[in-house]
Amino acid sequence: MPVKIIDNGTDNVIVLHPDHLELGEGTVTVNGSGSKVVIERPYVCGRVEITASDGATITIGPDCVISTVHVVARGGSVSIGARVNFNGPSVFRADEGRSVSVGDDCLFAEEVRVWTSDMHSIVDLKTRRRVNPARDVRIGNRVWVGDRALVLKGASVGDGSIVGASAVLSGHVPENCI
Repeated sequence: MPVKIIDNGTDNVIVLHPDHLELGEGTVTVNGSGSKVVIERPYVCGRVEITASDGATITIGPDCVISTVHVVARGGSVSIGARVNFNGPSVFRADEGRSVSVGDDCLFAEEVRVWTSDMHSIVDLKTRRRVNPARDVRIGNRVWVGDRALVLKGASVGDGSIVGASAVLSGHVPENCI
């Protein structure tokens, strides 16, 4: 079944390569106004579930191998580079105006989750200030992320590095490290 596009707003831009429209599966849903979703020429078309709202930007580069990927951007952005391979279901969330950036030639195993937010606030009772703000996530080029890894807000992974299976990453991984 081809990709279904649902545009529940105005001034949204949705551009899917014709191959993905015809050969892929899934749904692209845009709620609100001013969002942009671009999926370039796929190498292998699989299932995409994309939800964008509140001026979000989602880009999936050319020649990606997509089995199943779920991307949510609420006012934030998700940018996935060229030749990225998704071997199984993965979830990318850019909430609270933050961004997820994935370089070129990366490999994501099954059930990887990448989040820019905790999805809830923790507030200091004395100051009434939030102590867990959302933060950007950056994954460099040629990075391999193993099964069930969780990449949390503020994490960064340098070029050529590996994030092992079931890892929980909240800090910085330098280039060419495991």
